[in-house]
Amino acid sequence: MFPDSESPPRRRIVQTPRLVAVRLVVFLGLLALTVRGIFARRVYLRSSSAVLLLFWVALTTFAVWVMRQVTRLPHPHPPHEPDNGTAPIVTQRFDQAAANPAAQQLRLYPLQTGWTRVSFGQFFGGHEGWIGLRAVWKMGADEATMFWAPVHAYLLEHPTLGPILIDTGISRRQTQPDYYSARKGGLTGLIWQSIDNWLPAEQELVAQLAHHGYRPEDIQHVILTHLHEDHVGELYRFAGATVHLAAAEWADRARMGYSPGYAAITRWHHFTYDGGRFYSFAACADLFGDGLVIALPTPGHSYGHMSLLIQMGTYQVCLAGDALYTLRHLDADSLAAFNYFGAVGFATQQDSVRRLATLQVALPDLVLIPTHDPFAYTFTLIQPFLADGQLSPAERAALQEYQQRLFDSRGVLKTEAYPRFEQVRQDYGRVHAPLP
Repeated sequence: MFPDSESPPRRRIVQTPRLVAVRLVVFLGLLALTVRGIFARRVYLRSSSAVLLLFWVALTTFAVWVMRQVTRLPHPHPPHEPDNGTAPIVTQRFDQAAANPAAQQLRLYPLQTGWTRVSFGQFFGGHEGWIGLRAVWKMGADEATMFWAPVHAYLLEHPTLGPILIDTGISRRQTQPDYYSARKGGLTGLIWQSIDNWLPAEQELVAQLAHHGYRPEDIQHVILTHLHEDHVGELYRFAGATVHLAAAEWADRARMGYSPGYAAITRWHHFTYDGGRFYSFAACADLFGDGLVIALPTPGHSYGHMSLLIQMGTYQVCLAGDALYTLRHLDADSLAAFNYFGAVGFATQQDSVRRLATLQVALPDLVLIPTHDPFAYTFTLIQPFLADGQLSPAERAALQEYQQRLFDSRGVLKTEAYPRFEQVRQDYGRVHAPLP
């Protein structure tokens, strides 16, 4: 859903299936020549070909080993923080905070900070094998089903703490051609050099903060769902703020963390989940001690990913981050995103989704907000409804009605709500469904 006056820029196709096939043919051809040389009559041809064959084997083995290292978890992925029997003190504080006048003074604004070009399988291919090494390969090679998904940060106005930023979106420099291949190596560079970001001027984070009357130096607190590049791209602008991040995510930053975003930060709050059981979650963290802003562990998409629950008085909002790519992912058995951590990471990711779904059953006034949902839920409901920072009873009823249209009474995604891909141009398409 792009502005009528603007369309995403055309791009040079970096990695197409045809190009991948050509590379594979060339590789196999060289390998065949090498094997043939081993059986040549001349001794020097046999010896040199044998050395070359050993080189190919060693190179392939090393490549496979590297990919397994970057996609495996550092140790068995904890499904969630262990339930240590701690009393649900934060749960009680959160429920009581609904009557606190401060809760009704909170204002939450979604800030769309551009678009990221991703593949259909990355968003919806978890049950079709987009897991582990296969997911990494497909993300680098699949150019046939790319589409543009929105990227969001969120501005929370707190009556005593002032403006709080949740995630920071992408930056202008991340939209430059070949930025990742030149700037970032490792798994991040391998994956992201084939994926574009697009940032219209009016969607830059600084411009949107100015629209609400703030400068970057006015932000004293930043909360991060995780360290991926589309969530911390503009973090460097808030070097004077305290940045709140799950300790587990910080411990795993070397794998997929976007260091240019967070390198300038000196005031960190690496929190652990010490708040006891919280409804469907074994643990939680009350980030400011007032029961209004609660961190919930939702690992799987990244090692220490978390979602943020906000008490707004008469209702609650959960900023799901990338635990839910879209609202439709709430039915984890029907729809799932990719996961490069393999089977263990995928199971953890699905468990996080189910806990969010169970939480919404326990809190019937809970509104779930994914970061990248490309459907009407984002553009015709969430963005305009939260333009004034709050949801009216009529707006909340419209959100519930939309969700009821997507899922049946058992919470199963309806067939007509399943995402479909439609090619628009050579370099991208769009995602749609009969139920938009």
